[in-house]
Parts: sequence; structure tokens; C-alpha cells
Amino acid sequence: MNEPTDSTVKGAMYRPVDADLVKTVWDQCRRGDYESALLSLHGILKRSPKSVPLHLELAKVYDDAQKSEKTIEYCSRALRIDSENSLAYALLGSAYTRRSQWDKAVSSLSKALTLDPASEYAYELLGRLVLEAVLNVPSHALQAALNDPVTRVHYGPIVIRPELRVGIEYYQKGCTEKWQYLRVYYRMGMLYYHADKPEALQDRIRAAAKSGYGPAQEWMQELDASPQ
Repeated sequence: MNEPTDSTVKGAMYRPVDADLVKTVWDQCRRGDYESALLSLHGILKRSPKSVPLHLELAKVYDDAQKSEKTIEYCSRALRIDSENSLAYALLGSAYTRRSQWDKAVSSLSKALTLDPASEYAYELLGRLVLEAVLNVPSHALQAALNDPVTRVHYGPIVIRPELRVGIEYYQKGCTEKWQYLRVYYRMGMLYYHADKPEALQDRIRAAAKSGYGPAQEWMQELDASPQ
């Protein structure tokens, strides 16, 4: 997945977490030493109990360690300080997905994108859910939903729509590497969230491509090369 970041950080209580500490923490996580990573973050949180970035770093580490109940706890604490923090909602979406609580996952990710339409991380998480839905819908029902704009096929809270066709076709080209799935997740999330807003979809792809986000740059090149 794309590295989760928070573009809403501002104000005194939003002082960024020390970059060297974050690097040390994630080096520990990569080695599987979550205990040391969490110990460091909890120690600093005691000195800065209203730090939203610290709560979110803890939520990220717990999410990486697949401890969804703790991810939910620290996202909820962050939201009590900042009720409109997009990253907190995105991480909640990840935690609820791990717990197979699909309604809450989709609701949280939709809220994250409402607050920050530029959150590639939230699109990836939403797209992962959408792809799972597509793969679990019987082929005849999937084709019916893709061919008829009136037909609606539901998989939990996910609604299969014709707008997803290009994402499904991209997936069907073949995904064998992690980076290829990342691009599929991003496309499916974007197509799903912007299903009723084609102009917003194009604008979002273009903006993400300009920012240097690889999956959007690839997508933009394909769109520019396709016949109008």
C-alpha cells in the first residue's frame, strides 16, 4: 500500500513527529520489533498527549502489526482531538477491513475521501474492497451489472456499476507483482468513488500525476494515448 500520510496537519498540537524517530520506529517495524517501536511512541505520547500525529503513528504501527482493535482505539483518540482528520478515517477503514466489517470500512474510507479527495492511500484501501467485491460476484451477475446501467448488484455495501468496467479490464490484463495490484486498487477506488463525477475523476488523475504519483502518471499516459 501507499505510505499513509496526513495532509491536514496544522496548528500547535499538530507539530510533526520527529523525522528521525519515525525512521527508527519503522526500521524496528520492518524487523518485526513492534514492541520497541510502540514503546518509543507511547513514551513520547505521555509528554504530548494531545498530539494527533503521535496518535496516528501509533495507529499506523498497530495497523502494520495487524492489531485492528488498537488501530481503532488510537484513530478514535485522534478524532476526539481533530474530528475531521482524513488519515484517521482512512486507517479506521483499514482496521475495519481487517475485521471484515465492510459497512464501517466503506463508510470510514468515504469520509476520508470527502475530507481529503487527494488521499491516494484512501483510494487504494477503498479499491481493495471494491476488487474483492468484484471477485466474489458470480460472473453472470457481474456482466449484468456492467452491461446495464439500471441493474445494481450489491456485495455488502459495495455496488457493482458499469463505471468499474475499465478497472476490471485493467485487472484482467494480469497482476503478478505487488506494484501491479497497487495500481489496480488505486483505479478501482477512484472509479468507484467518482462513478457519478467523470470530470472530477479526470481532474483527480491529472492532479495526482502532476504530484508524481506513479499509478496516476501511468493512467494519465493511457488516457492521453487513447482515441477521443
